[in-house]
Amino acid sequence: MVDDVEQVRHEIRFALNQLRVRNGQHEFETLTRMLARATVTRNLLPATGPVAGGGDQGRDFETFPTQLPGQVQRIGCDLGVPDRAAVGFACTLQQDGLRGKVRADVAEIVASGSEVEFIVAYCEADIPVARRHAIELDAMERHQVRLAVFDGNAIAELLADRATFWIAETYLHLPARLLPVPVDRPDWYEEDLARWRADGDAIDTMGRLLDLAGCLHYACSAREGRPDVPFWLERLESALEPGHPRPLRRRALYECVAANIRGLGDLTPADDRAAEYLDDAIAATDAQELSDASVILMYMTAALARGRTRHAEEAFHAWNIGLSRRVEELLNADPPPGAACVLLDTLGWLRLQPDVVTANQTEDGYVIAGEITDMTSEELVAAVAAEELTAVTVPLVDPEGAIDAYTRLVDILPDAPLFPVETLGKVLTMFTPVLVDIPGYDQVVDAIDARVATTIGEATAANNALDRCQALIAVDRRVAALKQLHRARNGLFSGDARQQMVHATLATSIAYRDIGLYMAAKQYAFAAAYLSDNADAAQHSIGLAYAAFADYHQGSWCSAAHLDCEALVSHRLLAERPMDFNEHDWLTGAFFELTQIRSLARKAGDPYLSHVEGVIGRYRIGGFLDELLDGAFEGRPPPWFENIKLDDHVHRVVEDLGRPPFGDTTEIRHVRFEALGVTWTVVFRNLYADSAIGERFAAALQTVLAHLADEDLGLLPMRRTVYVTALHAGADFETEETLSTPEESRLSVSLAGVGKLTQESANLVTRDTLAAVMAAILGVSTLSQERLQSIVVGALEDHLLTDISFAVPYDVLWHSIVSEASFDARPRNTKPLSAPEATSAEPHRELAAPANSGPGYDPDRSREEIEHRYSDLPSRMGPTLDALRDDSAFADVVATLRDEGWLDWQLLIAVHNVAKNARHTFLAPRSPEEARELQGRFMAPEPDGDPVSTNLFTAEALRKALLTTVTLSAQTWWSLVLRPEPLPSAAVLELLRVRYGWNEDDVDHLDPFVRPAVAVE
Repeated sequence: MVDDVEQVRHEIRFALNQLRVRNGQHEFETLTRMLARATVTRNLLPATGPVAGGGDQGRDFETFPTQLPGQVQRIGCDLGVPDRAAVGFACTLQQDGLRGKVRADVAEIVASGSEVEFIVAYCEADIPVARRHAIELDAMERHQVRLAVFDGNAIAELLADRATFWIAETYLHLPARLLPVPVDRPDWYEEDLARWRADGDAIDTMGRLLDLAGCLHYACSAREGRPDVPFWLERLESALEPGHPRPLRRRALYECVAANIRGLGDLTPADDRAAEYLDDAIAATDAQELSDASVILMYMTAALARGRTRHAEEAFHAWNIGLSRRVEELLNADPPPGAACVLLDTLGWLRLQPDVVTANQTEDGYVIAGEITDMTSEELVAAVAAEELTAVTVPLVDPEGAIDAYTRLVDILPDAPLFPVETLGKVLTMFTPVLVDIPGYDQVVDAIDARVATTIGEATAANNALDRCQALIAVDRRVAALKQLHRARNGLFSGDARQQMVHATLATSIAYRDIGLYMAAKQYAFAAAYLSDNADAAQHSIGLAYAAFADYHQGSWCSAAHLDCEALVSHRLLAERPMDFNEHDWLTGAFFELTQIRSLARKAGDPYLSHVEGVIGRYRIGGFLDELLDGAFEGRPPPWFENIKLDDHVHRVVEDLGRPPFGDTTEIRHVRFEALGVTWTVVFRNLYADSAIGERFAAALQTVLAHLADEDLGLLPMRRTVYVTALHAGADFETEETLSTPEESRLSVSLAGVGKLTQESANLVTRDTLAAVMAAILGVSTLSQERLQSIVVGALEDHLLTDISFAVPYDVLWHSIVSEASFDARPRNTKPLSAPEATSAEPHRELAAPANSGPGYDPDRSREEIEHRYSDLPSRMGPTLDALRDDSAFADVVATLRDEGWLDWQLLIAVHNVAKNARHTFLAPRSPEEARELQGRFMAPEPDGDPVSTNLFTAEALRKALLTTVTLSAQTWWSLVLRPEPLPSAAVLELLRVRYGWNEDDVDHLDPFVRPAVAVE
């Protein structure tokens, strides 16, 4: 074989010249006809008739009429030869008078025989470019026909291509040594290709078809095989002839359609074949045939998106419906479990295909730009991962129906132990962003992962979960991705996959910090360091650095400085090329944090300065920090934090992080964050035992909130503060609601430490921690206790306990990394540099306050209640309402409140409340009978002619009145459970406004504050 392509071309060019020397016109004509067939158009016939008598009408060969589209090959497309065009060909070995020879051939072709639209001429002689262009232009001007001329050099270059070299080898009798070296083409393929080129027999058995199909699959999937696809398709034609057994012909149709799309990127040549295949499949009785048809339909849909088919969107819709109905018909016939699994798998796949009819009605439609047929499968995956290729957003046929089909599949999966689920697992991964929010998705994924873990291994199931995680991150669904990451990490908790597990644990830490839950991020960073301490020292350093990152971003700067120094020292001792910032990208963050911490400590002075400098000095990295800064800025101005005053520096930190710096140096610690509409604050004493337990509770609270983020907890938008106290190991945990305010609900929690680590002690503290967390959530949830308990049970089935305490409980991680001596050496009695209770970072988008309809909301019920208020309340306060209608000051109050967004029924409620409270002095009822009597008096109509003074109905009075009644409305209209004491009226009103239509729902009504017009007879 020859490595140099130019050498091959020169050898071919020499052999072409020798044809002229030996007057080999016939061989040249045959060679060029085969070359034209392979590169210009496939529908060629040799011209017949005595040449001397003009029997060939000047055409050495020509196209024959065909209704089969897609005959035009790559170079024909490049030349602009239209589909189904009539093309004439001429070839000559003549050297002298070449322009006249070509002009004569063109004139003869145009003057006789069937009309042609395009002419291709092959000449052995070399023709300068300008002269060739002149010849082609002459044909257009004289005969209005397009001409393309290939000279000797051009022919030699085409024949040097590996896909067409066989033509040169056959008709120029080239030596075998000239065969161009294949690029990464396997030996078996080269041998099979040579065998099939020499085999002219028809494909009339399934064995021969499968033999060819293997080669065709390789040619479609590998770039190096793509030039051979036309050859394999041509050889496949004999299997498509009528009269062959149905199974043989159906398989040949499948291969033909798939190869045109996957190998050539164009369905048009096989449009008729594809329609025949799918029309036949709609009546199939075999489950596998329907499965194959669903795959072909998806291939065809991709061709539609690229404009590479003549079929209309409606045809795709009809095929999908037809195949789906046929699947359901076969399912209704109660097939065996294995066949039922295949059918349900097919049904799910059909429902996940693009809804091309709906997509065509959207502004962008379903369009895929660019060609990808030149990319291998591995390159496609890499391009998607690098975001060089992105998924096209398109509506699907029926995603909910797909989950329903897969749910039915997993129900019968135990009865089909040999049904392979690997492909289904990949489908679920591919469509994760679309399916993840559909009820039942998690159960389907769990069942598939369990089967994969059993049949292939837990590591494979975990990798599937990691792939789903990446798919969700790609569409910025980080909270949903976190669940998949938890599943993956838990599935890797074994000795065989320990390193993968540590990587997944670090990834979990990153996931939590990406959504702003830094205490949970710190826990998983600690866990990674703990798990890798003896097995992988490099990962241990990264775990410490990630924990430092979390502490830095939540204002625990003393802890961050210690952890960063620990990480850097461990890293410098154990890593190769430890200061390679490209290889160890976490170093940049660690050094930035330390320089920032040291800079502010120098401004603040002692005790911050002496402690931070002591830590940095103890680890001997102060000089290195100075060198790093000098090298990074090279005489330029220092970073912003080096030359601003203390107050400005603190303000900038609070503005950036949402937390005050050095928040872990005060007597009382605050872990403050926002999630799901609530501002959560965990408060504990800055003591060794209390810090471990307080951080454990805060990490668990963040983990649970992230886990339940896709559930609707009906949380009140208010502050929830939890005071945590450490108990000795083995003590019973305690929770108690403490004195709260209408704006802040408070809970006291006491939790025991782990003590001696056993499985039992670990489980106990984890369960107690979860119970305390749920008490904190319950206090601001408007759900019933039974509903919330049901949500928790579902979360426990999804391994929530493991997520709260992965590997070991938090305090064990804390004690393994933070010694009591180093902790006690920190400043712990300073005044806060900024008020810790006044700031918190903005929540991540997926943890923001819900804005969808709240639990139990029903717009019809809302309108019924509103209509009742319009009809009922005016009759209960007729005299007062009449007086108010005539009061100009009250008219101004109504205008003001309407400008604030008040609706008339809300005004009526507030007016009624002010009016009734003015008439009645309420005392606490001493019995149920007395309570009913008081309520009856309150709701009774006013006495005639006795209005309440209009002076009482100020804007402020009405605002207060509405607040006092809004909690009752929330309870009676929507059955919301309100637990905080005193009742948080403002939070309830905000909840109703955002999630219960309070500001939008209304019905047609007359203005209740304008006297009705009196009819005149």
